[in-house]
Amino acid sequence: MSHNGKGVLLRVEGTGEIVADPAVPAGNAYTVTAQAIEPSRLYTWPVPEFDALARRFPALSENTKRILVERLRALEERFCDLATQPVPKRLARMLLRLHEHAHVALTCEDLADMSGTTQFTVSRLLREWEEQEIIQRVQKAVVVENLPALTELAM
Repeated sequence: MSHNGKGVLLRVEGTGEIVADPAVPAGNAYTVTAQAIEPSRLYTWPVPEFDALARRFPALSENTKRILVERLRALEERFCDLATQPVPKRLARMLLRLHEHAHVALTCEDLADMSGTTQFTVSRLLREWEEQEIIQRVQKAVVVENLPALTELAM
């Protein structure tokens, strides 16, 4: 949540991905929430059970560290984009990251939040890119039609 109570979409996870931070110590509250964008099933481990398994199987701890490092790198990359890159490049990079999840239905507001711009700017850029046949909008989802062209916009 931002200081004014508005939610911010930080990331989109695909099937089989971990949605919560696996290293939150017992008794600490999560600072984020997850929302499914399609029917989903959530599996959880009680913290004491997870800790016991991590002690018994060191690979579990190593994988947890790897996941956290990957998430930190992704957030650092997004922060650098927000601080240094023009909006078209930021939006193109966001769409490339989301492209891994196939048809993710996100609104212009979601895309604007994720790329640090306005809904109007996102809508305008998507319309331009659709006219150039780089992307196609299908039922709120953005489908990449020309991956090399989108990649070029992100450079």
